[in-house]
Amino acid sequence: MKSCLYRLLAVMLRGHVAESMPEGELASRIRRLTRIEPVLQHIEANYARRLDVETLAGVAGMSRYHFSRVFKELTSRSVTDYVNLVRIGRCEQDLRYTNKTISEIALEHGFSDIYYFSRLFKSYRGVSPSSLRGSTAHA
Repeated sequence: MKSCLYRLLAVMLRGHVAESMPEGELASRIRRLTRIEPVLQHIEANYARRLDVETLAGVAGMSRYHFSRVFKELTSRSVTDYVNLVRIGRCEQDLRYTNKTISEIALEHGFSDIYYFSRLFKSYRGVSPSSLRGSTAHA
């Protein structure tokens, strides 16, 4: 539970956001981080399912618009980008350490279109799923 909050705080600190921020604004950001933490947990637990902004905003107790704005401000990513990043990370683990087919991995981790998965994977990792699988098979 705390790991999600620490991860977000690390993102903030990496960008040196806290250094130039007045104390009151920093406290406000920490409160928003606390509201987003259940959303990060929900994403981690349900990343393979269809996750929409409306549902995640409900988890945070915010309107869709406000949630999207706060989420991007705190994570430097859109909700969709963050969910895809989680999914791609899990897919990468399976590509490296299991014998499941690429299609099985994509479907298991929430991608219904193998071609979309392959394009997205390459855009996030710089290599196609099949190339990654080939390079780790001989390692």
